[in-house]
Amino acid sequence: MPEKIKSQLKGRLKAALYLHSLSTAEFAAKLARKHHLNEEQAYLAGLLHDNAKHLTLEQMQQCAMGTGFEFDAIELSTPALLHAPLGAILASAEFGISTESILQAIRNHTTGHPQMSHLDMVVFLADTLEPMREFSGIEKLRQMAYQDLEHCLLLVINHTLVFLTKRRKVVHPRTNALHQTLISKQRKAI
Repeated sequence: MPEKIKSQLKGRLKAALYLHSLSTAEFAAKLARKHHLNEEQAYLAGLLHDNAKHLTLEQMQQCAMGTGFEFDAIELSTPALLHAPLGAILASAEFGISTESILQAIRNHTTGHPQMSHLDMVVFLADTLEPMREFSGIEKLRQMAYQDLEHCLLLVINHTLVFLTKRRKVVHPRTNALHQTLISKQRKAI
């Protein structure tokens, strides 16, 4: 199945986004192996996480309205956020993915969620930290991802919050809720 999906994605996505999806899938599978999670599910979720990103905002909105799912106003106005839940819907409808854990990981890979599964965390982190990405401190974060998913996720969310705040971008309420959940867990562990 992955080969068929790769072929479909290659025809749909721009080259850079397709390569990012492959790199995310491979890194997600490695993280899953390290954390004793299902590697195939991690690979498929990583491969398909950006399958709706090639659409314009208007196309995303039209697709979203026809699904029967509820999207909030922030998602509907932000393609960088809308592509994730829409991507989960398309992964099911167009790529035949029926495993809920894969769909959930795709759905949660941009905003996160306060009740993220370990597979969700793996895909979220793989998307941010895959080998083609470069930013200050990324190597330390990649190493941390192999050691402690939750702690690494907190560090990545902290980085994301600073990034969005500096650019005066709206932070999705699920991202804020995830941040608070991770901080609370860390405090309880001390």
